[in-house]
Amino acid sequence: MEKQERKSRLILLLAFFLTLTAIGLLAGAMSSDEWVYAEIQQLNRSPSPSPESSRAGADEPGYASHGLFKGKFVPPGNILRVQHSVDLTCNASTRICRYDAFDPRDGHLYYVESNSYASINLAEFCEKTSQATGILEHPGEPSFWLWISTVIFLSLAILFALFAAIATLVNVIYVPISDIAGIQGVYVWNAIASLSTLTTLCIWAGMYYSHLRYNILPVIVIGWGGTTCGLAYHGNAVWIILAALLIFILNIAVIRCRRGVSSVRHPGRAIYVKGHAKDGHDTTYY
Repeated sequence: MEKQERKSRLILLLAFFLTLTAIGLLAGAMSSDEWVYAEIQQLNRSPSPSPESSRAGADEPGYASHGLFKGKFVPPGNILRVQHSVDLTCNASTRICRYDAFDPRDGHLYYVESNSYASINLAEFCEKTSQATGILEHPGEPSFWLWISTVIFLSLAILFALFAAIATLVNVIYVPISDIAGIQGVYVWNAIASLSTLTTLCIWAGMYYSHLRYNILPVIVIGWGGTTCGLAYHGNAVWIILAALLIFILNIAVIRCRRGVSSVRHPGRAIYVKGHAKDGHDTTYY
């Protein structure tokens, strides 16, 4: 194997491992429960305090985080720091997503009246943390369409990244005949994976700025007087997805470097092809 061809394949091998890294990051982000994180503050009004709260810890802030499928929270005033689990339940037939909180004492789902806190006044809900005004409809129900779109495009990003990894490995082993499995295919799969990842981030940003920055809490915690309005920020999973996006862009640049290496010509080197002429004599072309 020639020196330049070896360098070309080593560059492709590097691109292959970078793609595997991006796939791992995207898969980890999908299963993470830290897409959004927020401190929970106690409002002045507290119609029904949490079971673990006490007057001695009334000013103790809580925290909450959740991802695409699950989350957790510790209520404000909870001096025992008892962690509650949360499921983000989405129903395709009703097109509704809902935060379901579970009692850590017995693991049962907290029961909440369906019409409880159908809307909240942001001027009151954000009185200690933000200057937001207006009405937030269904604070315990993030957008179903934004949620399902985020899941779909993140899944597509992982799928096309797998295609990119396979195509890159094929080019490391041998030179494929098909364009879709060749270097052009590696470019295409990486580009589509990066676009799917970027779309995931954009959709998530839409969900964050339309709903999550005001509330990421189940309705039961709102009833306890908790608020996350103005206290939410992007969790680790969002930055992990951004890192995967940068890896896809880096991959395209790395493969571009390989193109420069593979295009080097070797002067003075002839290629001989022996053919068979009609008159029965062998002819050599170079």
